[in-house]
Amino acid sequence: MAALVLTGCSTPSSADPAPTAAAGTTSPSAGAPVAADPGDDAEPTDVAGDAPVEAGPGADQEVVVSHAAVGPAGDAVEVSGFVPGLVEDGGRCVLVLGRTGHTDVTVEDEAFAEAQSTACALLSVPVDRLAPGVWTARLDYRSDVSSGSSEDVEVVVP
Repeated sequence: MAALVLTGCSTPSSADPAPTAAAGTTSPSAGAPVAADPGDDAEPTDVAGDAPVEAGPGADQEVVVSHAAVGPAGDAVEVSGFVPGLVEDGGRCVLVLGRTGHTDVTVEDEAFAEAQSTACALLSVPVDRLAPGVWTARLDYRSDVSSGSSEDVEVVVP
């Protein structure tokens, strides 16, 4: 990719007309100080290439459910998600499926660090372990130094 930059200079001559103010306007007198616009030379505070701000370890981590549905074969409820801004290995992802009048069904698996988050791979519960109807899915994340829970997400079991 090539870029062409053209610049030019000219030396004012006595034949060049002097700028004039439009009718009804005033112009600053010669020698009057003009304040510079501070925005012209301001340093950027957020650049697209800056690294994301990490959440850091601790309780109350945000956990996001990225997928919650009955799988394509119709034989299992599948849930996956991630912990944005937290990058660590060694944690556990716990899927809790709940429904009033039924015992919670829980499965868990190891979480893994990604470039900008900690991921919870697809967690699966066979539908034959669940009564038909609406269940709430919650994804919990736990490690030695961090923890958090997602908002409940509804999943309809056929």
